[in-house]
Amino acid sequence: MKTRTLAIFALAIGVSATAARGEMSAQQIIDRMEKERQKTKDYTAEVKVSFKMPQMRIAPMRVKVYYKHPDRVKAEPLSGFAIIPKRGLTMEWPKPDLKDADVKVSRVQLAGRPAYLLTISIRQPKPQPPGGSVPGNGRLWVDRERWVPLKFEMREARGGSLTVQATYTKVAKRHWLPKKVAVEITMPAAEEGQQKGTVKLEFSKYRVNTGLSDKLFEEGPKR
Repeated sequence: MKTRTLAIFALAIGVSATAARGEMSAQQIIDRMEKERQKTKDYTAEVKVSFKMPQMRIAPMRVKVYYKHPDRVKAEPLSGFAIIPKRGLTMEWPKPDLKDADVKVSRVQLAGRPAYLLTISIRQPKPQPPGGSVPGNGRLWVDRERWVPLKFEMREARGGSLTVQATYTKVAKRHWLPKKVAVEITMPAAEEGQQKGTVKLEFSKYRVNTGLSDKLFEEGPKR
């Protein structure tokens, strides 16, 4: 469910929509984010991961994360067993294509940061497919000065949701990379009620633009 809707959301944010004369469009904002993230060719970091899941107890763990632009990610457990959402590890968003949607761009403040808020209303297919995932609406907050995603919120038409929110740290005097990330997943309501889980990630020991090889992402975990 989440993978398909994330893809639809990523496509939708590419729609050019201007909130007011002279304001940046959604496509221009996405293009500016892409230009900024291209400065970070690769990085490694250690991540402390904690979980809060309904009816489950998962011990905190530490992983080493390898990232290479544009979308190569590898996580090796330093302790525990690593099951981590990729979006939380990188705060990366696929470069969107145009897709039918209504997009509104506005200026807001989020956690003390000036931001663009992209509010996306995806037009529902007619007829809607029986069963499976039905596209919902989403919102994306983008830092107007650092050009990084501050928060992402996606809601399924049938009740599920995914929210990712991050704070950043400046690395090597020019790279704004995640410091803390919170991922909240809400499953659609069922007979036993709506289920909600949270994953929190804390990043440290960054190394940036060291020239990571593509081969690293093709190998299994180091022994």
